[in-house]
Amino acid sequence: MDFSALARPHLSFLKEAGFVETRADEYGLAFRRGDVELSISCVPARIEFEVGFVCRGVQCSLSDILAEAYESPSWNELQRQPCPRDAQSVSRVISLLAEVLTTLCEPALRGDAKLYARVAAECETRHRFWVQQQAAQDLRPRAERAFKNRRYAEAAELYGKIDASMLEPNEIAKLAYARKYAREPGSRDSGSGA
Repeated sequence: MDFSALARPHLSFLKEAGFVETRADEYGLAFRRGDVELSISCVPARIEFEVGFVCRGVQCSLSDILAEAYESPSWNELQRQPCPRDAQSVSRVISLLAEVLTTLCEPALRGDAKLYARVAAECETRHRFWVQQQAAQDLRPRAERAFKNRRYAEAAELYGKIDASMLEPNEIAKLAYARKYAREPGSRDSGSGA
């Protein structure tokens, strides 16, 4: 199946809007106008259908652009579509995509600087949150073991490395306890424990 050949007729509005086709192969198409690049890819073997934008170095997905369009019937319908695997499904998905692009993505297609700045900031915030979640996930078991084994200085250090917003109420209490008793008699950190 040649995805680009099947999709191209549904995307003629992009050429009418001044976009130039910069890539076409069996898996997708790419277009460019000024600072804005749009790529549409479909790799049935990996069951992936992707729409990406790049503007002034900010790379984002269609989902990033439409983060606030959750009430749009066409966007909701497009999100429910599986990766197209035949000519009929390509036609259906690209028709929905064309509707979404023309009705909801005009600011993205014209390179609206405020939109891309907002999207970049939101992506950075999501990335920071993900990094914090990963750190918490990695540190929690070690902190729990240290606390359980009464190695309070170690537990306090490990719980202290977890972003405060990620700590559970019981972990906050354990952190406070571990800080208080890190050097107390009976703590394994004091050198007098069992």
